[in-house]
This record gives sequence, structure tokens and C-alpha cells, in this order.
Amino acid sequence: MVVLDGTSKFYGKVKALDGVSLQVGKGEILALLGPNGSGKSTLLCLLAGLFPPDEGRVVLFGDNRGSARGRIGVLFDHATHWERLTGYENAWFFARSYGLSSQKARPRLDDLFRWAGLWEKRDELVSTYSYGMRRKLALVEALAHRPGLLLLDEPSMGLDYVSRLALYTLLEQEAERGTAVILATSDVHEAALLARRVALMCRGRILVAGEPAALVASLEALTRIELRLVVPLPLASLRQIEGVEEAGLDRQEGDSVCLRLLVRPGREVLARVVNEVVKQGGILQGIEVRAPNLGDVFLRLTGEEGL
Repeated sequence: MVVLDGTSKFYGKVKALDGVSLQVGKGEILALLGPNGSGKSTLLCLLAGLFPPDEGRVVLFGDNRGSARGRIGVLFDHATHWERLTGYENAWFFARSYGLSSQKARPRLDDLFRWAGLWEKRDELVSTYSYGMRRKLALVEALAHRPGLLLLDEPSMGLDYVSRLALYTLLEQEAERGTAVILATSDVHEAALLARRVALMCRGRILVAGEPAALVASLEALTRIELRLVVPLPLASLRQIEGVEEAGLDRQEGDSVCLRLLVRPGREVLARVVNEVVKQGGILQGIEVRAPNLGDVFLRLTGEEGL
């Protein structure tokens, strides 16, 4: 579906993309994860055909980019609409421009406007739309022609929680239909929840790509467990539990004592810890578990914060 081979892009003397090689298959959801300025948006613009690469090559649908543009749906961070047209008129223009007949465009747009929660607002001028409504309209326009490749830049920006869940469901449905989805995000949780594969980007390069769980597992990092107890217990008993690498007093909060444990990943370790607390007569007030995530992978590879 998508092949990038040694692709680079310059803005003057600045190398926005630096030898990017990547493949995305039919029906795959790929998340480009990285901080602002890492090259995510530039990569999407290049795939959308807004400019050619300065080095390397880009192949879409096994053909050149020019003939593939009609099969691409795009959502960039700043969508442009005609303010004096209604939301439906804007979407209609995009659907027809992508080649949908009137007979196909109307039921497709009706479904998408209902999905986006814009049905009651479809005949109102875009100038009256809120930021979130404009983002939803832009998603409708990107999806109207059932693209084979969907390029999304921070797609959940401006959406409320319910709308985000609806978006994730729709993107999964589009992927099941065969659409390749590439989304740029700085949200670690969104990437882990939605994408089947994640490409970590920094300074125009792809540092590593793979399934979220596999990337996290590659860290071989420890899980942090915080125990809040009314009745303390000997730390030595916790340190002897299989899988516990470290145990110590973290802080005291009123009548409660907080203990910090570093353990090897695995549900069975947490079960053994809780069992030992009960066995030793400790009274638990709360447990917090902080497992390694994609943000930890990024920090390990770059030493940078920002996700």
C-alpha cells in the first residue's frame, strides 16, 4: 500500500525527514509517535502529494503518487472550509471532487454526519461551528469517498471523550474494510490503543517500528508498584518474593505508610505481593501499578521528554 525508501525532505538547510524507510500494508493502522518537530506532519504531507521527496522514493498503491491522489483521504491539523457554506455543502463539495456520484455521495454523507453528531447542524453555516465541530466535519470530508489510504494528523484533537471512542471504532472498521490508516500523534495512550504498529520518530528519523507490546517488552523494564498500608509489614518479606527486584519505604501519609516495589513484568508477581501482604497481616488501603509504556520506550531511545 505504502512504500518509503530512503526518503528525505529539506526545508532550506533543515532536514525535516532523514532517510525514512517504511512500509504500510492494506488494512493496517500505523501510528507515527513523536514530539512536535519530529517530522510526523512532514511525512504525512509528503504522502499526500503536497510536495515530492528531495531524496529517496515514495510509492503508493504500487503506482506513482499522481495517479493515487484520488484514493487518499487526509486530515491535517488546520482544516480549511468555506465559512459561508453549510457543513453539508462543504462535505458535498469534497465528496463530488473525489468522484462520488450524487447517488453514492448522499447516503455516505448522511451516515457520516450522523456518526459525527453533526446531523442536526448539517444545514448551518460553518462560520457558526465550534472548533470540535470543524474537526468532525474535516473527518467526514476525509472519509467521504472511502479512501484506500487515510492520513490523519492528530485526529482526536478537539474531540470529546465519547467522540474519540467513536472515531477509534470507525477507524478500526475502515481498516477491516482494507483501508491503510497512518496517523500522527503525540499521545502515547492513543497510539497503544489504536495502532497495530507504531513508528517512533525523532528529528526526522524513524528510530524503531513494531507492535506496541513488542516495543515495550524490548525494554525489559521493571514495573513500579506502590502499596499504601495502614499496618506496615517487614520489607524483608517483600524482598524475598520471586520477581521483586527492590522494595523500600517511599513516604508516610498520616497514618498510612507507602511502600515502593520494583518488580519484573507479569500479573503473577502482583498476585504474590498481595498474598504476602495479607499473610503478614498488612492492611491495604490502595495499590498503584505503573507498568512500562511507549513513553518509556521513547525516552530510552532518545533521552528526550515531550510525550
